[in-house]
Amino acid sequence: MKLSLRLAGLALVASAAYTPAHAQLTYAGLGCNNGNAMTIMGAIACAGAFNGNNMNQQADVTAQMATSFASYTGAGSWWSYVGDPSYSGGTNGHITFTSPITGYFSMVLKSSNQFSIYLFDGGSTGLGGINFTDIGTSLNAHGIIQDLSHASLYAWNGPTPPVVTATPEPASFVLMGSGLLGLVAFRRRRRNT
Repeated sequence: MKLSLRLAGLALVASAAYTPAHAQLTYAGLGCNNGNAMTIMGAIACAGAFNGNNMNQQADVTAQMATSFASYTGAGSWWSYVGDPSYSGGTNGHITFTSPITGYFSMVLKSSNQFSIYLFDGGSTGLGGINFTDIGTSLNAHGIIQDLSHASLYAWNGPTPPVVTATPEPASFVLMGSGLLGLVAFRRRRRNT
């Protein structure tokens, strides 16, 4: 009896050790780029739509951003919640920031019981706001867009991704090669005189 209790206790400890710290987000079945939402908003990437409220799943939301947007921002969980900016409009409208946002940032749009995450790049000058649409966030049973209930702003606080240098085009190689051949011919002609 004591041996079986010990084994049961070890099994419980082992299963707890492999349990994730938080649950993953669950997909709602609607694509975040439904109706070309990314183009309408000027987003460079998106994730979702997910079920629930992003405010109740902060760790999962930032983990999703780290995974979904790593090809833009680089690896790492450097996302942090900034706040809920003001907005005007129902199913579409404008979100205004208190000051221009530079670099990478994400907007989470929540509508009904679903939310989608959108990645933006404010560059070095910054963006003072964005236009939004909920067409990629939540549709009711009749396919009608649901009103925005809140928008949440998340900032990328990680290192700036490395600048990728341009690779010379094949035409550049031809030009460089012909220049070198000309230089060799010039030196040979000079030596022969």
